[in-house]
Amino acid sequence: MNDTTQHHVTYGTAPAQRGAVLVISLIFLLLMTIIGVTTMQTTTLQERMAGNTRDMNLALQSAESALRDGENWLATSPANRAQADTHTELPDPIAWDTTVNPPLSTTMTTSQYVATPPIVYVAPPTQVFYGGSQAADFAGTTSGMGPPANYYPVTAQASGGSPNAIVMLHTRFKAIE
Repeated sequence: MNDTTQHHVTYGTAPAQRGAVLVISLIFLLLMTIIGVTTMQTTTLQERMAGNTRDMNLALQSAESALRDGENWLATSPANRAQADTHTELPDPIAWDTTVNPPLSTTMTTSQYVATPPIVYVAPPTQVFYGGSQAADFAGTTSGMGPPANYYPVTAQASGGSPNAIVMLHTRFKAIE
């Protein structure tokens, strides 16, 4: 006896499901690609912001160093203060024209990480009176005042790692006579 039985397995929904997994997979892949591209754009933006912050910090430190160098130049000798007395006041430090008001030529050490070396300028002093109970009147009388103190304007300009990051600092330095 030869029994040959055939078993047929049929699924009622099989023909309707063909290709559905492929479509869902492609949609999922598209969503993952969009998330990945957005993450990369955000990371690139954050990297640029960190680089700009680094450039600005380099410029600030370089300008601060130049400012201190100008103050040390004033403090080292009366001849330097006499030379500063012959300078002219910077009319607008933001629009500093280095051909009209050349910066000091000092032996400032420059970092290899800055785009251009910092520059410093010392202008002639302004006099401030101390010691009295009253300020100088409009006629210039300084009754009750002590001797005047000379305050020298010191201006420094520096750039960071790129020439776009520029910091300018300005201070008044009292030179001890």
